Amino acid sequence: MGDDGRVLAVGKISKKEGTVGWIGLLNDHPFEDLRRSPDNNLDSIAPLEIANGSYNLLEKDVRRGMGLQGASLASGATFELRFTLSEKVDVAVTSLTSRGDLDLLLVDMDERIIRFSSNLGDAAEYLRAQLPSGSYKLKLVAVSQVNDFELRVHDGKQFENVVAKLLKLDPIERQILNRRLEEAGYTGAGNPSIALGGDTYRSVVAFYNAFHRPGSIQLDDFIERAAAVASDH
Repeated sequence: MGDDGRVLAVGKISKKEGTVGWIGLLNDHPFEDLRRSPDNNLDSIAPLEIANGSYNLLEKDVRRGMGLQGASLASGATFELRFTLSEKVDVAVTSLTSRGDLDLLLVDMDERIIRFSSNLGDAAEYLRAQLPSGSYKLKLVAVSQVNDFELRVHDGKQFENVVAKLLKLDPIERQILNRRLEEAGYTGAGNPSIALGGDTYRSVVAFYNAFHRPGSIQLDDFIERAAAVASDH
């Protein structure tokens, strides 16, 4: 075990008749996915709308999914996307910046917090909520100067298979994935060798979004690469 609790080697050592069995040293497999830029093919939020501080989303767009891009947000600025639902909807939201810390905050019209995502630095963001009928505000909060950003609204069920995939990882794979997440500014699990919780689920989806547009590659395949072990015996 390392000083940080990580498993560094596994195997069996026997001293019978002075012989030694085997031990395998475990290292992360090189992770070669490249961080992407915000998608410039999405509809643009006009600078005037950003200056006004708000943008109205249509219910049909929230239901079927949509994406927007914006040029920049000054440090400390908040931009609101407002929408109204006539019935219950399972909504997920992701965001990505080219540079800068942009957090997400979902509130009702009385400013009561429903969900938020606040990963560190320029890490991508993800939140999900099952919203009953009513009116809502999705706030984009620029913790630092943001240069170009992407925002997408998804069907919340799109990423449900993540949990099943995480449950299939062995203890060493969980530790490797958890360390990658934490090093990149995402929330990890307190004891990944035992289990990965809901925070890890949200972090994995956000982490995936930082490298690939949703649907461009299978999320299961991405998790396998991010948790891969290189073993030398």
